[in-house]
Amino acid sequence: MNSVNSIIFIFVFSCAFAATYYVSHTGSCTPPYDSWATATDSIGEAVAACSGGDTVRVAAGEWHELVVLPDSVALIGSGMDSTIIHRNELTSTTVVVRMVNYCTVQDLCVNAAHPPTLNCTAINAGGEMRGWRIIDVKTIVAGPGYGGNGISMSASYDCLVSGCIFLIDASPWGVSGVLENNIVYGPGGLISNDFCAGLYQIIRKNILFNANIMFGSPRDSAIITNNFAGKFLGGNPTECYTNVLCENNSFCGGGHLGLEPEVVKVNNIYMNTANRFARDSLYTSYNCIWNPEVGDPDSVIGLFGNFAADPMFVEDYDFRGDTIFDVHLQYGSPCIDAGHPNPRYNDIDGSRNDIGAYGGPGGQNYLYLDLAPDIPDSFTGDGDSSYFHFEWKPNTETELSHYTLYCGWTPDFPIIPAHKIADIYPPDTTYDLGPYPFGTSSYFRLPQSIRRDTSRSRQMRYF
Repeated sequence: MNSVNSIIFIFVFSCAFAATYYVSHTGSCTPPYDSWATATDSIGEAVAACSGGDTVRVAAGEWHELVVLPDSVALIGSGMDSTIIHRNELTSTTVVVRMVNYCTVQDLCVNAAHPPTLNCTAINAGGEMRGWRIIDVKTIVAGPGYGGNGISMSASYDCLVSGCIFLIDASPWGVSGVLENNIVYGPGGLISNDFCAGLYQIIRKNILFNANIMFGSPRDSAIITNNFAGKFLGGNPTECYTNVLCENNSFCGGGHLGLEPEVVKVNNIYMNTANRFARDSLYTSYNCIWNPEVGDPDSVIGLFGNFAADPMFVEDYDFRGDTIFDVHLQYGSPCIDAGHPNPRYNDIDGSRNDIGAYGGPGGQNYLYLDLAPDIPDSFTGDGDSSYFHFEWKPNTETELSHYTLYCGWTPDFPIIPAHKIADIYPPDTTYDLGPYPFGTSSYFRLPQSIRRDTSRSRQMRYF
């Protein structure tokens, strides 16, 4: 009994000395800065008053200074769009926030924007640091080609990077631990093991635009699950070699997990990508491989549950443009319940795995939207006053039933049986019409039908 009481006493005694210091441009700057009213206007002054276990809270506003956190100190702002710490432009310093073991940086923006003559870092920890956390932080480095990092760590271990936004070459380097729920706008990436590989990495539920997931192999292993990476226009957005498990991701554009086939790839969507795939069920199984740019997907399509089909995302992926897209699956997607049948891969509702970023035990429950099919693309015609030839690019939805050609004499005429010319069934995507009594102007519409009564049409006009 006495020993238990001693433990409780020590716990309460140690917690009593944890302090909170405040930083605000509207405080009175009265030590010990223990309230918003008496807050200092310098983050550095508040940090200097800290001991291990203390917290510095920073109000909305902008600061231009180097922040150096000691062990086990937390720096917490008022939101990544409200509290902004800039690099001190009056000095040649190349770091904005420097931290060590068990520090926390949370709810703020770190802006390391710099001229091209410098190589700057938003948040840095030198040496082998452990247990730090970066949560709900936005990092900005510079512009393309400037260099620098959002988070630069030399072999940090057991760390957490969560809920962050990385802008313009602001990727973490040398981080071991969990990286989850982050958004990366490239160029740049989420994690690089090029020079200082972490021991292990769990990379899950991240969204990346024109950015790497991983470059270089971890020292030990990596688990990459439920991520979406897209619009990478050059290089290999995920370059790793061994000891990597890649499950339930959606990859669009560029090359992903492409250098070595000995990466385990299960329940992923690869769309417009360049990849290598091992012809072995242990390494490559139950993937949707659609419209590959290069690589050798033909060697695995039809084997081990791998197949080629349009995944039918909710919003089409414009991998050469600027579209913001949604890779949830539509109703009728061939990826629904098409993943690995082993129950360990089941979706969170207990059903068979949905291939892609929102399937599997780490995915989410959502309603499959029953959307109209895409408008038939490149609907064109050629002919004279009596005969006409139509052609168009084929749609890729797996539920496609047929196309129907209609003709009318006014724009946006109604699609009714009286205007119907013909049904055209895949794989045909051409139609010859004539002889036909065209008027002075004729309008044609080409909706496509799927196995439910929904359609969209493309219209052309013939003079």
